[in-house]
Amino acid sequence: MEMHEYLDALSGQIRSGRARQAVREELEAHIRDQDQAYADSGMEEQEALEQAVRQMGDPVEVGIDMDRIHRPRNGWKYLGIIAALSAAGLLAQYICIYRFGGDTLTGNSVGIQAFYRQCAYTLTGLAVMAGLYFCDYSLLSRYAKPAGALFIAVTAVVCMPG
Repeated sequence: MEMHEYLDALSGQIRSGRARQAVREELEAHIRDQDQAYADSGMEEQEALEQAVRQMGDPVEVGIDMDRIHRPRNGWKYLGIIAALSAAGLLAQYICIYRFGGDTLTGNSVGIQAFYRQCAYTLTGLAVMAGLYFCDYSLLSRYAKPAGALFIAVTAVVCMPG
């Protein structure tokens, strides 16, 4: 594999744009240093470069490791905005449907239970979203096809009875 192909594959795994370029430059310098050391020991120039690139390892695995080290910062404001919009949606639902809705829902226990159930669903959704937001989903890239097939299968099984 050529050095630039290797670096392209590796840097494609790094999510942080700022870290991507710095890691690429540092690894290129390391490859060139190793290439020079091999050339000084008597290897041909092309063979020395190929050996230096090969010695770096699998570009996807190295890129995933570099991504773990240089993770992008999480935007807390987005989670706050989502939580605020969810709370506003619950408030609007409570006011419009359960409080001032039709005679069947106004003030009775069935309507309040439905609202509490909706609150639980919303909080569960927010918790799952926050968990996914903070998890390191780069591990999923190694098993993307099986994970996608599993997701489709589980969705099909869950939706079949409905």
